[in-house]
Amino acid sequence: MKAPGLVWAIAGFVIWSAAFVTIYSLHGIGCASGWEAIRVGPTSLQRLVQVLLWVAFLPPLVALALRLRRVRQQFPADAARRWLALVGETIAWAGLAATLITFASTITASVCI
Repeated sequence: MKAPGLVWAIAGFVIWSAAFVTIYSLHGIGCASGWEAIRVGPTSLQRLVQVLLWVAFLPPLVALALRLRRVRQQFPADAARRWLALVGETIAWAGLAATLITFASTITASVCI
């Protein structure tokens, strides 16, 4: 845990926000460029890009939460770093849940309206 504790504490939602910006900016670019009309197997290029990006942001969140769990267990119960690692781990899991929920519509919703 070389970065300051507060950086680790907010990292989960920073990853979620990076996913949000990336997926929705490419959504706009794809819709404007006609990616929904390009077929890639059983789906469109637009949906494929969005789903792949959504799935790509999940492992970093899981890895972050698990790393912070290991870091937290290295410090005594009363250590401030342990508390910050707990906060970071909790936020990383919340970021994972937010990423799963926020972007689940990339699978089912209309791509471009």
